[in-house]
Amino acid sequence: MVRQPIRIGTRASALALVQAQAVQQALARAGVAVDLCPMTTAGDRMAEAKGRLEGQGWFTGELEAALMDGRVDLAVHSLKDVPTHFPPGLTLWALSRREDPADVFIPRKPGTAWAALGPKPRIGTASPRRAAWVKAARSDATVIPVRGNLATRLAKLEAEGWDGLILAAAGIRRLGLWDRVGERFDPVTWVPAPGQGIVAVEGRADDEELGELLRQVFHDSAMEPVAVAERAVLAALGGGCALPLGAYAYYHDGVLVLVGALATPAGALRRTEARLSPGETPEALGARVACRLAGVEATGRV
Repeated sequence: MVRQPIRIGTRASALALVQAQAVQQALARAGVAVDLCPMTTAGDRMAEAKGRLEGQGWFTGELEAALMDGRVDLAVHSLKDVPTHFPPGLTLWALSRREDPADVFIPRKPGTAWAALGPKPRIGTASPRRAAWVKAARSDATVIPVRGNLATRLAKLEAEGWDGLILAAAGIRRLGLWDRVGERFDPVTWVPAPGQGIVAVEGRADDEELGELLRQVFHDSAMEPVAVAERAVLAALGGGCALPLGAYAYYHDGVLVLVGALATPAGALRRTEARLSPGETPEALGARVACRLAGVEATGRV
C-alpha cells in the first residue's frame, strides 16, 4: 500500500504550484493524502539576480536532490525544464495532458496584435529561442531579456513601457490570464520548446507502487510518443535552455508529425519536419529531425 501522505516537491512560483496541485488533486481523488513542499531552485535565484541560464537543470536540481535524499516522494516540473538524462535512481513516472503548446504575444496596450506593432518594437522574453524567433519575424525589434515569475514579467512590461512580451500559452491559460493575450502563434510555424505545455512527474525508480498509481490517476499515455520525439531532438543536438531550438510533435491523419526549428549562431533559421515512418520509433524520428536541423538550409520560417 502506498505510504501517506505523499510529499510533492515543487517550485514556489504561482504557476508551479498550480501544476503541482493538479497532481495533488488526482491523487486525492484516489484517496491519497498529499503535502506540497515548495522550494526555491537555482533557476529561480538566477532569475532574481538577472543571471543567464546556461544548460539544463536550473529549475530541477534542488527538487531532484530532495527526491534522492528522501525529503520528497515526487517532483513536479514543466517538461520543457527537465533535462533529457535523469540522475541515477530517478525516473519520469507520469506526463499530463498537454495544455496549449503555443507561444503567445502579450501586448502592453490591450488588444494589440503582433502584426499591428509599429516600427522598432521592444519585446521582452527570457528565452533564447523566443528571442531568435522574434528577430526572425521582426529584424527591427529590440529583444530585452526579462526573467522572474509571470507576475514580475507583467509588472516589468508596464513599468518599462515595452511593447510586449512573448510567453508560453500554457502558463497564461493555467493562471487564468488569457484576456491579456494579443496573439497566439501557430506552433507549427512558430515552433515551441520541446515539451512545452506538458507537466512531468519525477520520482524514485524503485518506488514502483507510487509510480503505478500515478500512471493510473494522472498519466496521459498519448503524450508519451509526443514527448519522446520532441525531447529526442534536444538530446541529439546536445542542447539546454540556451539552445534556440523548437520541437513540436502532433498527429495528422493519425500519423505523428514532428517539426523542428533551430537558429544558427549567425542568426539564420533552419526548419524541417518529418512524419513517423512505419516501424520507426518516436525517438528515432526525433533523431532524424535533429540530423536534418544540423544540415538543412535556412527557410525564414520559425
